[in-house]
Amino acid sequence: MTDNLSVLVVDDDVAIRTLLATLLQRANAEAECVPDGDDALERLESRAYSVVILDLMMPTVDGFEVLRRVSESMPHMLKHIIVLTAVSRNTLKQLHHESDVFQVMRKPFDINELLRAVQGCAAQSAFRHEM
Repeated sequence: MTDNLSVLVVDDDVAIRTLLATLLQRANAEAECVPDGDDALERLESRAYSVVILDLMMPTVDGFEVLRRVSESMPHMLKHIIVLTAVSRNTLKQLHHESDVFQVMRKPFDINELLRAVQGCAAQSAFRHEM
């Protein structure tokens, strides 16, 4: 992966956050992790990230609410989001912004596939900034 790649990992599962942070750092990306949507929204308001990996099912402010708020206040960021979730396919139908996010991946996930998605999302984001 390229240097200067910043990734925000939003997941309430500490094991997932730790795994993703380790994988991303080994791939030369800067990983910042938060346990809920409230913290994610705070971070997104104060900093631009190349990629956001977002879980949907979290306590307090869930990923659905994060997507709703991002679409209202910073819609350009939706294309920077990879949804990584274990929700059922029926619950996933509630994801109104599915076509707006970069990719939706289901847990359990393939590590290499996720890293390719992060790289693709970052490349797309960089290309859009150059235009």
